[in-house]
Amino acid sequence: MELFEEKKNANIYDKKVVEYQEELLTYSSIASMNQFVISSVDKPIVGTTALATCYGIVFYDKRLKKAYVGHASPTNYMTLLYQMISALEPSSKIIEYKIIPGWDNCNPGFESASRYQNIFDDRNPYYYMKKCLQNNSDFQFIPLSFSIDIQTNYNYIDPFYEFAFDANTRESVTKYLFYENVDDINRKINM
Repeated sequence: MELFEEKKNANIYDKKVVEYQEELLTYSSIASMNQFVISSVDKPIVGTTALATCYGIVFYDKRLKKAYVGHASPTNYMTLLYQMISALEPSSKIIEYKIIPGWDNCNPGFESASRYQNIFDDRNPYYYMKKCLQNNSDFQFIPLSFSIDIQTNYNYIDPFYEFAFDANTRESVTKYLFYENVDDINRKINM
């Protein structure tokens, strides 16, 4: 009888979180590969998913409470970075930033791991992007003042990172926006 009650309570929780997830999606912009999104009044939640060999780029303008999130492939990261910089408000002078290497870039030994895992290697995209931001004369780029909850999605065999946050509150919505119930996760792991 206890197992039945646990399963029933889990199903109620799943249902409520899925309803919340659907609501959050209406207020969200999620960056796809080689794309960036900008928060707005109607869509204050920004994020990205499927960061494996790619890089997540986050800019945040504290004064305007405006966030920019990019999903840069290993071959197009500088182009996307420059596009994001050119989209910044000219009146903004201080921009908070974070560069988030994808799962493959952070987990040595994975069969498709990037050859540029050493972040101090001058061939590393992380290194190039950080140098570019430090040398920018139009804006002062400083490290992000709040943390971003990054979760790993074990999508079948190929894991990746994903994250999302509300630009107005700077609060993470990752675990709700990218929520999967236990049955979905177990099904993926056992495939």
